[in-house]
Amino acid sequence: MMHYALNARRQGNPEQLGGMVLPTNAVCEAKKCPIHPTDPTLSVRTAYHLDAGLLAGFLRKVATGRGVKHVIGTIENVELAEQGDIAALKLKDGRRLSGDLFVDCTGFRGVLLNAALKEPFISDNRYLLCDSAVAISCENNPERDGIAPYTSATALSNGWVWDIPLFHRNGAGYVYSSAHLTKEQAEKEARDFMGPRSDKGTANHIRMRVGSSRNWFVKNCVAIGLAGSFIEPLESTGIFLIEYGLATLITMFPDKRFPAPIVKKYNDIMRLMYEETRDFVVLHYCINKRTDTDFWKAVREPDMIPDSLKEKLEFYKYSLPAIEPTFAMFRTLSYASILDGNGELPEGDSAYPILEQLGYEAGAKKFAAVDAWREKAMATLPSHYAFLKGMYGGEIQRPSVSAPMPMPNVHA
Repeated sequence: MMHYALNARRQGNPEQLGGMVLPTNAVCEAKKCPIHPTDPTLSVRTAYHLDAGLLAGFLRKVATGRGVKHVIGTIENVELAEQGDIAALKLKDGRRLSGDLFVDCTGFRGVLLNAALKEPFISDNRYLLCDSAVAISCENNPERDGIAPYTSATALSNGWVWDIPLFHRNGAGYVYSSAHLTKEQAEKEARDFMGPRSDKGTANHIRMRVGSSRNWFVKNCVAIGLAGSFIEPLESTGIFLIEYGLATLITMFPDKRFPAPIVKKYNDIMRLMYEETRDFVVLHYCINKRTDTDFWKAVREPDMIPDSLKEKLEFYKYSLPAIEPTFAMFRTLSYASILDGNGELPEGDSAYPILEQLGYEAGAKKFAAVDAWREKAMATLPSHYAFLKGMYGGEIQRPSVSAPMPMPNVHA
């Protein structure tokens, strides 16, 4: 469909490629709810804005209900066996927790994988300059303004600001490069952008460790989430990489021998996914056209582009992605949308050559079906605010916005 859309663009259709093949753009602009209350066929594919703290509590309840023993404590020491595996965790209160397999979920600290097992962490700041963030909760007025069913990402002088509309408030913040901006400058620029709605919000300053451990699986320890890798949150990939790491661990689950081929395959799979996802985020920066600050000039330098992405960019000069890798998080539609938005569509007068054989009538029929779907969805989807108000029983209980905010999709 994206290749048919590219052909339509070359025939004079000014619409964005993504808008041609999906009704999502129209639904977002109209602040419609992406979930149809009665007809699932008219719902738009969607992700969720959620309270990560509440989700963590819910998952804990599910896990303990299935027999997981939940122990709360602070790790004081990691005991290693003679062969270098982790034997046990010593807690500050004196308890000792032994085990066969240890999953490191200690975030940027990497207490088990990096600190105890000495597995090196490889920084990717050479490709992604944004290494800091300031998060600020903002007041909202959904009765007056409605609620947008999407996250906004807006470029600022040395990075970008997220704005996540929730029912009771908006979560917002500025992801920036500390090499180009101080904490104080970043907070001021963020508040200036957000305006009076951020006046009561407390700023939460965060330093990000961008990159990955050399390996995710070492001896009898597997790092999940931030302990294994982190890509700045421009595409909100944190929770996805957690889920992907867990799913891969279950698929490649070892026995007590921890066979080397199993461990290697796990690390190979995670490396492929990480680098593919990292390259997609770098793509947002390296094809930008801004020249107003040193930051936006720097991210376009050839040294800032991984070799794997350089190969993709050479291919995109002649074609949109033609084959979907089975492991990739981002597909043709995602790449085409970023390329389109930055004026970097493939050169030439024709699209994917096989379309000449398939015939363009097939594409026209699909576009007509999308148009009909969009028209019906727009006529029957409720507003996002009305849908959420119904879920909350019409009551808006406004919590304080002064509590520190986390980054999106990173901290649970």
